[in-house]
Amino acid sequence: MTPTKRQFTKNGTTKWELDYGKDALGVRRRPTFDTEQEADDAIKKHRKTEKSQDDYLARMTEVERGMLVSVLQEIKAAGHTISHVWEAFKTRKKEVDAQSTTTPRNVQKLKFIGQVASR
Repeated sequence: MTPTKRQFTKNGTTKWELDYGKDALGVRRRPTFDTEQEADDAIKKHRKTEKSQDDYLARMTEVERGMLVSVLQEIKAAGHTISHVWEAFKTRKKEVDAQSTTTPRNVQKLKFIGQVASR
C-alpha cells in the first residue's frame, strides 16, 4: 500500500506527513518530515521495500504460497498474530535447548555403554 502524503502546518511551520494506515499490530503509522523531499525519499524507500517483499513471494512456488496463506489464516482464526506466534516459538526453543544440553558425564556414560555393547 502506498502511503498518502499531505502537507500540514504545526506551530507556524510547514511539515509533511505520510499516512501508512494501520500496520500488522493495528497501530496507525504517520511519520512527519520537515521537507517534501524527505517525505518523497521515504515513499521511494517504502516502494523499494515492498518490491523486495513482492519478489520474495514471487520466487516461492505456488504450493509454498498456498501453504503460507493457509498457516496465516489459521493463526488469525486462532486469534493470534504472527509476531505473537514467533515470540512464543523463540521462548519455547530456548526452553528446549536448555533442557537438552549434553554434559561430559553423560558422554562418558554413553561411551561406556557403547563399549559394553560391542563386547
